[in-house]
Amino acid sequence: MNQVLALERIENPNTVRKSGYTPAVVYGKGIENPQKIKILKKDLLKLLRNNSKHSKVYLDYNNSRYFCIIKDIQFDYLNKDILHVEFQAVHEDEEVKVSVPLVYEGEQLLESKGFILEVYVSEVELEGKLKDLPDVIKIDVKDKKLGDKITVEDLKLKEGIKVLDDKDKVLAVISEAETSEEELAS
Repeated sequence: MNQVLALERIENPNTVRKSGYTPAVVYGKGIENPQKIKILKKDLLKLLRNNSKHSKVYLDYNNSRYFCIIKDIQFDYLNKDILHVEFQAVHEDEEVKVSVPLVYEGEQLLESKGFILEVYVSEVELEGKLKDLPDVIKIDVKDKKLGDKITVEDLKLKEGIKVLDDKDKVLAVISEAETSEEELAS
């Protein structure tokens, strides 16, 4: 599991950013009051390369290690910089509800067969012990046939993890790729 070092923040957010850090906050289990922290920007970018909102990470702060969920990441939409990150400290055995992204794998093979994947749902809400929850759910679609539907019931999850959506909810469908008139003419 990924970890990052956080330092106490007493400066204002703009000063923190100018000094190469990203302002953040951590709160939750084992933390009396929300703590203003800062994380070295390059360390945060490295952490976020493989993690995103709802990911589980360890935060080293004030001579302690906290098991956290990344609750929110605020971006500057003009230049894509990270403005602020929010971490929630939790116990690994705590029952939580989180939204987890779905990653569809094998779309290129579908396209080579003249099919497309129509995605209706890009994330599902799960409930379970935090340590058991996946960061993403991978769904292999390469062997799917025209008309196949991928539903919540098709998701393969560890025992003890519950999907909070209806088991018949359609997540994606395999459809025929539409051929443009130009492609037909050639």
